[in-house]
Amino acid sequence: MNNYIINPSIFYWMNVLDAIRSVAMVFLLISIACLIIALILYFVEVDEDDEVVKVCRKLTFISGIITVISIIIIIFIPDKMTSMEMLIARTATYENAQLTVSGIKEVVDYIVQAIKSI
Repeated sequence: MNNYIINPSIFYWMNVLDAIRSVAMVFLLISIACLIIALILYFVEVDEDDEVVKVCRKLTFISGIITVISIIIIIFIPDKMTSMEMLIARTATYENAQLTVSGIKEVVDYIVQAIKSI
């Protein structure tokens, strides 16, 4: 059985989260464009009973909701680089650093002993 230090599925989920974040950015751009267009059409139309005004109100409401949700997703879902930094920070503990330092000392001691024996 494999004894991974870092589970490979973590990298898969990092890519999935990064893709979700990218899709949210696309939705954000589209919803902001729709919001701007709907607001311009709304303020150009003067008659409140006009069908265009009703559609513009509905489009403004829906675009506003999509914009807010997209912003929340972009803020709270980390990108791939941040996910890797968090993973490294999780595995970089004082205990692991001490193991690494002691491992390096053992290798240096081995090299010094090997040189002395020559």
